[in-house]
Amino acid sequence: MASADGITLQMMSLHLGVSPRERALQAQRLFELCSATRADFHLLLGDFNEWSRFSAVSRRLGAYFDLTRQLPTFPSRAPVVGLDRVWVHPRGRLRDTRVEASPAARLASDHLPLVAAIDCSCWLSPPL
Repeated sequence: MASADGITLQMMSLHLGVSPRERALQAQRLFELCSATRADFHLLLGDFNEWSRFSAVSRRLGAYFDLTRQLPTFPSRAPVVGLDRVWVHPRGRLRDTRVEASPAARLASDHLPLVAAIDCSCWLSPPL
């Protein structure tokens, strides 16, 4: 967790498990941690190993976070499945997402990275 000018940000980079039950438990724990933390903003980023937007993870985290569109990130050489996500709280701050599909990104990992545009205007101090 980071804080600047009285604004706190909690950011977590994640890689959830492969079993649906394990992911559901992990999502519940993430929801509990984030909703109990007195941060102004929360970002969850990473490989959620979720194929469906109707999964237990999506339903649980969707109660608290904005969710990126499900964009194909896996496998990186010919992506067909969107396993990677960016979740943002409070809602309404996530502006856009895109997949970085450069040749370097395709070689760097078996997943392509997501790039998210997040409205940070409310995080900035007012001008003096």
